[in-house]
Amino acid sequence: MSVSISREHWQALLLEIAGAQRQRHLLTYRAVIERLQLPTPAMQTLAAALEHLAGLDADAERPLRSALVISQG
Repeated sequence: MSVSISREHWQALLLEIAGAQRQRHLLTYRAVIERLQLPTPAMQTLAAALEHLAGLDADAERPLRSALVISQG
């Protein structure tokens, strides 16, 4: 099953992560899913988007922004 994220949700994810960077805090998967109101399958969509973001950051030799989104447990 292929999972993709809409452009609107992608932009919102980037804004959420940028806000967390500025405020120097972490986000939980649950909080991001709820704030972005991701459609089902939300967890798989978020995980795929964060993997893609990590790849982009790694290719650009930047710190991984996806590391700011953590499991609540």
